[in-house]
Amino acid sequence: MRKIVLEFRNVELAFDGEMIHDFSLNVAEGEYVAMIGVDGSGNGALLQAFLRGDALRSGTILVEGRPCRPAGIRDAHKKGVFVISKESSLINTQTIAENVFCNNDNTGKRRVVNERLICDETDRLLREFELPADARALAGELSPELKCIIEAVKWHAFGARILILNNVLPSTVFWERTFARLCASGTTVLHLMNRCVAPFARADRCVLLSPSGRIARTIYADSFDPAWINRYIGRRATRKGWPAPPVQPGEEILRADDVRVEGLRGLTFSLHRGEAVGLLCDDSEQYNTVAHALYGLCGYRGSFYIRGKRARIACPADACKRGIGFLPSDSQKLFYPDLSAAENAIMPFMRRVGGRTGVIKQGRIRALMQDTDACLEKLMNVFQGTDRFNDYMLSILSRFLMYPYEVIILDRPSDINDVLKEDMIGHLIDLSLRRGRALLIVSTHMEELKALCTRVIVPQRCQ
Repeated sequence: MRKIVLEFRNVELAFDGEMIHDFSLNVAEGEYVAMIGVDGSGNGALLQAFLRGDALRSGTILVEGRPCRPAGIRDAHKKGVFVISKESSLINTQTIAENVFCNNDNTGKRRVVNERLICDETDRLLREFELPADARALAGELSPELKCIIEAVKWHAFGARILILNNVLPSTVFWERTFARLCASGTTVLHLMNRCVAPFARADRCVLLSPSGRIARTIYADSFDPAWINRYIGRRATRKGWPAPPVQPGEEILRADDVRVEGLRGLTFSLHRGEAVGLLCDDSEQYNTVAHALYGLCGYRGSFYIRGKRARIACPADACKRGIGFLPSDSQKLFYPDLSAAENAIMPFMRRVGGRTGVIKQGRIRALMQDTDACLEKLMNVFQGTDRFNDYMLSILSRFLMYPYEVIILDRPSDINDVLKEDMIGHLIDLSLRRGRALLIVSTHMEELKALCTRVIVPQRCQ
């Protein structure tokens, strides 16, 4: 039986509105544990427990049998606990070797100052983990994922006992190979994520956190099912499922006539007012090319007709002008953190508030802001009891409800794996159908499309 390295005993944590209650967990030496929970379920509070002592309200956290309540990052390093974020802390203007041997005084080891020695030692580490990098290359030339991997190798060289990964997305073979070696050498890996990804099948076990901040379920490697976990994490919504679309659609809004994109045969379909149509695609990198063509994100052959008139869509501006909106699977791309919810909501209107000279009219912007604030207030009244909606979610909702879109494209709505954002999309679907807008829902899951759509279109790939 492996030695217990990390232990939580009846822990209660609080940080930035997140709470963890009655949390108990034992993690063994060399074990890879994936902790998955939607936003607000407590992953952030767990992370802060190792960075600041005031996050721990009650209970005990033990590292190798000794109480652990670090007063900061330096103190956590001394206890053998290291945190890696998806925004790597490597310095882009320094070489890999310089980054690897930076901060090594925090662990009490001897500082190496000879450039040749640190380059040779770094090359040895890179060869040991079979990483395609040169010790003398600048860190800024690396991909974000390779930066995180090299940072993990760095802390391993400094004697890390526990590595905590914060929302780091594993996707390449180098990731799996590196962390298999780390665990084999006795390093414990605790991976915190707010969504499930297929590489977690390599984890020894997955601990699912409920929105109430408790362990909801533990799944071991021999019974791991990514699709099941996706449904478990993403479907614990505060609403009772998404609404069924109306049975009687209205007039035709959009028609695609023999539209061909790369790798697909000619596709013909139509969208009617108040109708939700599904587009079932295979699980490939180009699964959503038809939706991208409709929104002007890629080229196509064939014709689109809007209200019976042929429309050439060469860019997203053309699509917006013709009343077509696009909500990507990562809807965070539509949100500017430096702007308020109202300012985010009026972004689609910016092309319309300028005069012929292109000068933005401040009076029209102020009027739009007042309309947006009124829309946000109405949304808050509609969503009574859903006080967890934040500025980001309200701005996305008001943007699609205020702008005169007639067709809204939803890209893989079930792949969000976030209970709050999924609830937001559920409200968007509900209100859009009530207002007679047409929805084109792109997904790789037939079950999802059957539940949401009146009909499903299956594009055929070229032989």
